Amino acid sequence: MASLKRKLNAIAATLGAQPGGEAGLNGQGADKSPGAARYMREYRDYAPLPDGLEALNAEALRRVLGEGASTSRQVIPDDFDISRALFIDTETTGLSGGAGTLAFLVGLGWAEPERFVTTQYLALDYAGEPDMLAALALQMERFDYAVTFNGKSFDMPLLETRFTLARMRDQWRALAPIDLLHPARRVWKLRLADCSLSNLEDKVLGMPRQGDIPGAEIPTRYFDFLKTGDMALLDAVISHNRQDIIAMLALLLELNRVFSMGRDIPLVADRFSVGRSLLRGGLTEGAIECFDSVAEEREPRAIAGAAHMQLSLISKRRHNYVSACAHWQAMIDMGEGHVTPYVELAKVCEHRARDFARALALTERAIEIAGGEGPAGILITPLKERRLRLLRKMERQKRG
Repeated sequence: MASLKRKLNAIAATLGAQPGGEAGLNGQGADKSPGAARYMREYRDYAPLPDGLEALNAEALRRVLGEGASTSRQVIPDDFDISRALFIDTETTGLSGGAGTLAFLVGLGWAEPERFVTTQYLALDYAGEPDMLAALALQMERFDYAVTFNGKSFDMPLLETRFTLARMRDQWRALAPIDLLHPARRVWKLRLADCSLSNLEDKVLGMPRQGDIPGAEIPTRYFDFLKTGDMALLDAVISHNRQDIIAMLALLLELNRVFSMGRDIPLVADRFSVGRSLLRGGLTEGAIECFDSVAEEREPRAIAGAAHMQLSLISKRRHNYVSACAHWQAMIDMGEGHVTPYVELAKVCEHRARDFARALALTERAIEIAGGEGPAGILITPLKERRLRLLRKMERQKRG
């Protein structure tokens, strides 16, 4: 992990060392052709390809995206090739995504055999948008997948709209989405709450940004540039966009690493979250490994209790009631799960073990816990009905 972080930090530092992209790793800077100089600029840089990216196969990526046996539609085919994936990030004149929102800077990244390439297209004014879109269309023709961070909901629909408004809809290529926001939230939201890309860079990737421009200031910078023509206003914006591309690359590698670790994930919250994501994708055995490991930890108690709950539900679906009851009892011992473990155990005692006395005791305890919580009748009423039914059954059982 330390080696990967060093390499990713080195890439980020190298690509971010030339604000405005006027000098890249290979000495290549802005496109100086007459048409581009007037309407659009292109910035391109290269960096060494991080270890592990070329090994990201279809099985690994499906695991990250939650595309397992239980999903109805898979984006990733068996012959997935990371070199056919285009990393995309946009900087826009607003966050509404409406027809008046321009994506004035589009950053791209892709893997080649020994290097990772970043290319950015900057529209120097509104008239430069068609040139920028044409350049983007040529690049998109070479790829099958779009790797984004919230791009499925924002960047890609916005770009499609811009192609349509520019009467270039026939040049738009719909790439299969690989949106990293959703798997990142599934893994880290429980621990971090804030799953913005910048916070993930800081708290997960260990590569916090220094002197980065706040996203809210980016539209203003572009409008000021349109008024003054001062390219220095956009230096920080271009660097920000390039760093977003590099961060997505690092995030994809980290997601793959975490999902490959399973029960060996060091942080309990992340391990539980990965188990939940695996379960969502139908990878039940991998999920059980994670939940078992979390349950054994017993701390944090709330997360350990949640792991027992997940394991109990899996056991119940498999009709393994001995295992399910063990997990419900563990939750009761830990004081977790509110009334659920009491109710579930009471059901088994009543309907399977025919132990009405224990079922009644569990139900009475559930009523005590639920008392005074929530709107009257929603939880208490069915519990009281269960108690009355159990009392009748016990009376009949007593009469023989």
